[in-house]
Amino acid sequence: MCSDILGKSVDINGGGIDLNFPHHENQLAQSEAHYDTEQWVNFFIHTGHLHIDGLKMSKSLKNFITIRAALKMYSARQLRFLFLLNQWCEPMELTPVADPNGEGVVGFKQMDLALNIERTFVEFFHSIKGVFRASGSYRVDKAQTWHRAERDLSDALDTAQAAVHEALMDNINTPNTLLALQELIKATNKYMADVDATDARSLLLERVGKYVTKILNCLGVCLDTDQVGFPESSEGGREEILSPVLDLVTKFRDEIRSLARGGASAKELLDACDVLRDVGLPELGVKLDDKEGGALWKLYDADELKKELERDREAKALKEAKAAEAKAELARKAAEKEAKAKIPPSEMFKIGEYEGLYSKYDDEGLPTHDKDGEELPKGQVKKLVKAQGLQKKAHETYLAKSMEKLAV
Repeated sequence: MCSDILGKSVDINGGGIDLNFPHHENQLAQSEAHYDTEQWVNFFIHTGHLHIDGLKMSKSLKNFITIRAALKMYSARQLRFLFLLNQWCEPMELTPVADPNGEGVVGFKQMDLALNIERTFVEFFHSIKGVFRASGSYRVDKAQTWHRAERDLSDALDTAQAAVHEALMDNINTPNTLLALQELIKATNKYMADVDATDARSLLLERVGKYVTKILNCLGVCLDTDQVGFPESSEGGREEILSPVLDLVTKFRDEIRSLARGGASAKELLDACDVLRDVGLPELGVKLDDKEGGALWKLYDADELKKELERDREAKALKEAKAAEAKAELARKAAEKEAKAKIPPSEMFKIGEYEGLYSKYDDEGLPTHDKDGEELPKGQVKKLVKAQGLQKKAHETYLAKSMEKLAV
């Protein structure tokens, strides 16, 4: 079948790793014998299997997830990043996250890393575009001299280009390719943090931005190389695009005017601004980051931004829940410690965890005989003396604090 189209020799023949033997071996044997050639295929490409909870995804096991179903949970770009993080010829593991309400799968555990990496690139492109807006394009009357910061960034670009080339030549190693790009992004972010936006060398940043865009285009996650960064949607006419933005601006202006006329405090005005940032703009796919010297706007797909903000809210809620749980645990331990400190040392071996273990005590309340009337060994008595000493200190501290509270 292959040779009917490709002729007596084939450059590349691909398939899953399970086809390596005997399927492809059989192809070679038959085709080389038929065409009387020593090498029918020049290169075989065998891809790793996709595993779901440790088992190969297959229809027979009914553990498959369709692309359509995955796209309801994540964007196409996020899924592409997920696959790029795994070497194409190695097995890939996916662990589904079940809906707590029992309504199927709501995600994959491995997607967290893919989402973080996608966000790294998205934030990078937004930051670099923000510098472009602040510094403007190249002008003859603007200083273009390179200093140490520019030379360091240029060196980082050269290093990244070499690392990306080496990774792609090494069996198309996409995980290492992404690592090299991330190192370049770190260096670029450091440059943008160290240099004022108006003094940044836009031509150098444009080289970096275009290179990152070009490699992502090669990897299939950025399909528009005419601009720096991920392409923005341009569907709809001018009025259709601007109408929701103008409606929001008009509503916000009316609200600010009303607050100002009513003698609103600075806090009320700032709260209205926060509502615009956190509620109004995200509905339109606009994210606003507060920064020194002015906010930075970033354009997103509205639905993807909503999902991202929802994930952020869930992560924040989980963090707050864990913090509250830790605080409650500390309070419980503190209360338990205080309750224990209230017990006089002379009574400590007669109640609680020691209750019923001893039958006789000395004048200080130290046990001398066990519950069966047998005299305690010296080694055990020594440990009890130490425990009673610690209790004495804790009890004295408790009494001192109680006296301080009474005095107040």
